[in-house]
Amino acid sequence: MQIPALTSAPLWLSEHYWPDLADGLVLTQTQRTAMVGRPVRWLATIVVPGQQTAFGLFTGPSSRDVERALLAAGPGVDRVSAAWRVTADDHELPRRT
Repeated sequence: MQIPALTSAPLWLSEHYWPDLADGLVLTQTQRTAMVGRPVRWLATIVVPGQQTAFGLFTGPSSRDVERALLAAGPGVDRVSAAWRVTADDHELPRRT
């Protein structure tokens, strides 16, 4: 078995506490999180309904830029932390035949 090549990139992780947010409103709130503007770019959001928490993944110059962008988009943010995104190159993964 061949070990996949890994790549990493810095990003910002936002943490949001969404108490009592009904399941139907999670997508609406996530959409607001995704509507940040330059120089910040939204990559993905992970929602953990049982903990009433969401985590956003962003690129941008600084944590303060991410905080400002999220405040302007509407959902606000509880915390922004530096993080790394580590992924495997798909073409390196073994294929099943």
